[in-house]
Amino acid sequence: MKCKKETERTVKSKLQIFLVSLIILCTSLDYIYAFSSDNLAYKIGMFLKKGKVPPRRPSQSRYCFDFSGVVPKDVVRDIDGYGRSLREEFDIDFVVIVTPSIPGEDISTFAADIFSKWEIGKETKGRKGILILIAQEDQKVKIEVGYDLESIYSDLYVARVEREILEEFLAQADWKRGFLATIENFIERTYHMQDKGVNVRGVTGTARLGYYSGGAGAKGTFDFGAALSKPLPQTQQDLRKYFGAQPTPELAFRRYMEFCARNMKDYTLDLFNDRTKFFFSYWPTASGQRRSEAEEWDGLSYEVRQKGKWAVVFHPDSDYMKMAQHPVYLIEKTDKGWQMDLDAMARGLSYGGRFVHWVNGAWLYPYVELFMDDYTLKPNTACLIRKKTDVGTFGIYFLGTGLYNPAEPGVHIGVWEKIQDKDRNGLRTGDSIVSIDGKKVPRGREGERIVTRYLINNVKAGDRHHLRIWRGWRFIELDVEAQPVGNDSFSDFRRCLAVPRVWMGVYIGMTNEEEEKYVNGPSTVVLDVYPGSPADKAGLKRGDIICKVGGKRAPYDELLPGQFLKILRSHKAGDRLKLEVLRNLKERKAVTVVLEETEHKGYY
Repeated sequence: MKCKKETERTVKSKLQIFLVSLIILCTSLDYIYAFSSDNLAYKIGMFLKKGKVPPRRPSQSRYCFDFSGVVPKDVVRDIDGYGRSLREEFDIDFVVIVTPSIPGEDISTFAADIFSKWEIGKETKGRKGILILIAQEDQKVKIEVGYDLESIYSDLYVARVEREILEEFLAQADWKRGFLATIENFIERTYHMQDKGVNVRGVTGTARLGYYSGGAGAKGTFDFGAALSKPLPQTQQDLRKYFGAQPTPELAFRRYMEFCARNMKDYTLDLFNDRTKFFFSYWPTASGQRRSEAEEWDGLSYEVRQKGKWAVVFHPDSDYMKMAQHPVYLIEKTDKGWQMDLDAMARGLSYGGRFVHWVNGAWLYPYVELFMDDYTLKPNTACLIRKKTDVGTFGIYFLGTGLYNPAEPGVHIGVWEKIQDKDRNGLRTGDSIVSIDGKKVPRGREGERIVTRYLINNVKAGDRHHLRIWRGWRFIELDVEAQPVGNDSFSDFRRCLAVPRVWMGVYIGMTNEEEEKYVNGPSTVVLDVYPGSPADKAGLKRGDIICKVGGKRAPYDELLPGQFLKILRSHKAGDRLKLEVLRNLKERKAVTVVLEETEHKGYY
């Protein structure tokens, strides 16, 4: 009994000692903070990941991540304090990463990639993130700013901070002054902008994309004069690197504009993806095209959208007719970096009159995913137009003079099938419009100009006109009303996002004029092959032209992308799809794809 009481006293004494020690420990706020669950996980993660930047952010409540173990603890504590202050006062996510090195990668590419993977700025109202990345052994510095903050911290300002503050202090191994002076400069800039009337905390963005850095949703203008005045590298090696693959899609676009402004002709540069290089190996260009292309964009605003390995640059405008006067640039991220995809542009976009039109098969491109939530194609022009506008359409297009008797009066039209009004106002493909509201429509260009003015351009939903039509050797009177542009032009693309489904794992487009000389007319070309997909296992390559589809079915010639997809969708998992493809415009190969069911979103 006595032994039992002594044991109880011993346990009680030890418990008292433990509680007193715990109270003493908890008097320090630093220790309380250090042992919160999130920060305990952070400390364990930093210990395990030392020397390597992990793919995910170790903690949302910490702002300094030293994977090299070289930043003094008091500096880490100060940076975390500044980070919390910026987040609480201005809703800005400020992150510092120190890593020993980034072997084999450009620091700009690495910074943009980590910015996206860590989703810096995700928890803010917008994409308000800032990243300072230090590669200690490489002696490289990069500051990345989320695109919703670009109006607050311009590229010029960020470059100056990198060069004149951060790099100078780090060159002297003065981590504390380097970091704190940089952060204080950002804070001063923030207050300065707020004093000028900018609601920094209220800055938000509307883009709903998967990337948070300046490569997604960036906005800017191209300065033609500045591009020409910029000195170029003197050696051939440095010049090729300068016009190589870029760390962000925006930089790829700007380098391409500079390439055009200087009227350069070397399409073997890594600024262009592999399909583009092959395309220009046989496609002739005029020397004035490039320079005029750059001049067209001089001072013109542009917007960058990016998701996954696909990005677009275009001129946004509330007036779709102004927007449609400029091309949409397609940019692909490869193992080398961001590269211009002019091959897909040449296949998918055409210039007709003043406008850039999306042609057959272009709405199957992966790039359309960046537009399909807020844009569609206007049925009579196939130009991008914002959804939920008052723009309307009569759903017509012009038929070429070779398709009808040129002696007939008026202007012959075709009618798009996907118009909401089932009877399409009574119009039929092949009709010839003779007059509009009593105004005569003559044959030829003048007649097309009149039809364009009343029935194609500047049409509002609900507009009404009285038409006189020539059909089947007699005149017909019609009252027509413009329908809202409400159809989903990219519905065929959405099918590759549905799961489960049968797939082969490709993105496709239509052949160009030169390729069609080798395959007896329009056909389907492979734009991209998903790694490990049935198409990849079968040996299908980017750029392969699908000439025929065989197997149990009769061979199909002149396969347009839409026709090919119908054939693909008529099969089930396990079916063997026998293809004949033309590779590099030289070799004909037999390829058998064994179709599979997939849960992967994307690719057909």
